[in-house]
Amino acid sequence: MAPKKWPWIVAGLIGLALFACLILVGSVAYLALRHLEVQNVSPAFAERQFEEIRSRFQGQEPMIDFEGETWGEPIIHRAPADARPEPLRTLHVLAFNRRDGKLVQLDLPFWLLRLKSGAGVLRLPSLDLAEFERMELRAEEIEKHGPGLLMDHEGRAGERVLLWVE
Repeated sequence: MAPKKWPWIVAGLIGLALFACLILVGSVAYLALRHLEVQNVSPAFAERQFEEIRSRFQGQEPMIDFEGETWGEPIIHRAPADARPEPLRTLHVLAFNRRDGKLVQLDLPFWLLRLKSGAGVLRLPSLDLAEFERMELRAEEIEKHGPGLLMDHEGRAGERVLLWVE
C-alpha cells in the first residue's frame, strides 16, 4: 500500500501559512518602530511642537473631543452620512507626558489602519490611557471626516495628545 501524500501537503500548507503570518507581523512591527520616535524634552519644547502643528489647523474643530480636562466619554463629531471619503496617507500622533518628560511622535500609514480595521472597528492607540479603549471609529469614518485634526486634548495631569491625518 502506497503512503498517503495529503497529510504532508496539509502540513506544508499550514507551515507556509504560519510563516506568512510571521512575516506579516514582523513587517508591521518593523514599520511601526520605524515611524516611532520617543525623546525626553522640556515642557516648553513640547508645547512649541504642539503649537507649531496645531497652528496648521487654525479654526478647525477636532473630530474627537472630550469635555473639560478629563478623559471621560469621548464626543465624536461624525461627518454627514452622505460625505464622500477622501484618500488619506498618514495618521500622525504627538503625545507628551509631563511626569516623565517624554514626547512621542508616531506616523502610521493609513493603509495599515484600513488593514487593521477591515470591516470591523478601529481602536485608536491607548497611549497608556484606559479611556481610549472605549474610543471606537471605523477607518472609513475618519476618511469621511477627511484630512485634518482628529483630536487635541490636554488632560488634568498635563498629558497632551494631538492626532491628525493627511
